[in-house]
Amino acid sequence: MNFWLIIKVLVTLFLFTMVYLSIDFNTTLTSLKNLSYGYFILSIVVLTFQTFVASIRWQKVLKSLNINLPYFKVVNFQWIAIFFNQTLPSSIGGDAFRAFYIHQEGFKVKQSLLGVLLDRYLGVIGLTTIVFFTIPLLFSLINDLAARRGIFLIATLMAFLILIVFIFDFLTFLKPRWRVIEQLHSISKDARKIILTISPGISLVLISILVHLLSVLSIIILSYGIQANIDWSQVLLIVPLTTLVMIVPISIAGWGVREGMMVVGLGYMGVLKEEALALSLLYGFSMLILSFPGLIMWFLRYRLVGKNLRNNKLS
Repeated sequence: MNFWLIIKVLVTLFLFTMVYLSIDFNTTLTSLKNLSYGYFILSIVVLTFQTFVASIRWQKVLKSLNINLPYFKVVNFQWIAIFFNQTLPSSIGGDAFRAFYIHQEGFKVKQSLLGVLLDRYLGVIGLTTIVFFTIPLLFSLINDLAARRGIFLIATLMAFLILIVFIFDFLTFLKPRWRVIEQLHSISKDARKIILTISPGISLVLISILVHLLSVLSIIILSYGIQANIDWSQVLLIVPLTTLVMIVPISIAGWGVREGMMVVGLGYMGVLKEEALALSLLYGFSMLILSFPGLIMWFLRYRLVGKNLRNNKLS
């Protein structure tokens, strides 16, 4: 177990401990026990639809890089990535599998990595757009000045990072001597080429926004499932901000960070902390269940690749 993994485990345990100490966990358990399974299944259906929508975005990104793959092959790779994002310590572990499978299709490593990184970049743009548009309403509901400053700082920092990546190759003092710098130069050029072209640019940003709104819808459905006293607008305001914070890989697959943000964020709006925790846990379990087809797809692909390698050796 490496040092960074140990840190992530400790951070995850610390965050869960802090949340546990701040609530009445028996009330959370009661909310979980009262869950209507119909709503839970509907939530997973929405997340399944989200996977297909996200695959449309990724296919468009790949096509812009002259990587033409059938849609359902893209969905296959996406679902495998979701599984590993949920089960590996890093929330971006599945991206390595996406890039690897694109490379297996006969494309260069740099091209494969770029296709995944650009897809991630567009996802962050969609997420940050939602957060900025909802900040005025968020501030009208949160009176705490420190919380307002924190929210504005997070959103501004993310917008600044998006801008830096967008113009990175213009920063001439950063010469592409290292692979990371060279990759950022490529992302910058291709991001501008995609986004500043009206047709694919607008559609990709809108798809990115839709992907994150489907997460919001999934949690709203779960709130009905546990009969929580939560308004849909409260979920809309907090979930994108929570997802934005989860981009920073400081815990195991985002666990602990999501729960802490949901409890604190919804708590500022008068939502019971116990209900907020129940919602966060249910959403996490929904994502885990959704990811299981990815395990099956990975296993079948692993068997197929192994069989092809054996046949090649025999021939």
